[in-house]
Amino acid sequence: VIAVIDSGVDRTNPYLSGRVAYEACYSTTSPTSGSAGQCPNGTNVQYGTGASKPCTYSYDCAHGTHVAHTAAGMYGVARGASIAGVNASHYAVDKDGAFPSFYSSDLTWALKYVYDLRVTHGVKVAAVNLSVGGGLFNGYCDGGWNDGTAAPLLVGQWLDAVRSAGIAP
Repeated sequence: VIAVIDSGVDRTNPYLSGRVAYEACYSTTSPTSGSAGQCPNGTNVQYGTGASKPCTYSYDCAHGTHVAHTAAGMYGVARGASIAGVNASHYAVDKDGAFPSFYSSDLTWALKYVYDLRVTHGVKVAAVNLSVGGGLFNGYCDGGWNDGTAAPLLVGQWLDAVRSAGIAP
């Protein structure tokens, strides 16, 4: 299994047909969204089929599906692998419009989910892809936010945990 933590993975994409085996969503309600929860079922946390459905408010919402296809899709690098899709995004707005954004708390829960797949489902997770960005970091992912807080420390600790469990981040 290759885990993809991003803006969601579209299990109905023809290039991913039958490859999305596990799904989760962690999407803390954003103050700018005005919604109660941004997972497909309207809550902040969801598991099971359809949970990693991509967001729909921006062209960037397709990024997770693109990454999943590159990793394990029909023409992907590891075509024989299954996918664990995790949507860890929430709705954010700036001067250019709506886009998926990521809270460190949602990324932390997503990494814990990938780590726990080994035990809860007996899954051999080979790798986890976390290619989210946006310029909030002024150093390594466990170095701190631009405002000097230590919010990303848990993300760094969970990256260490998955690595120690034999999962390549």
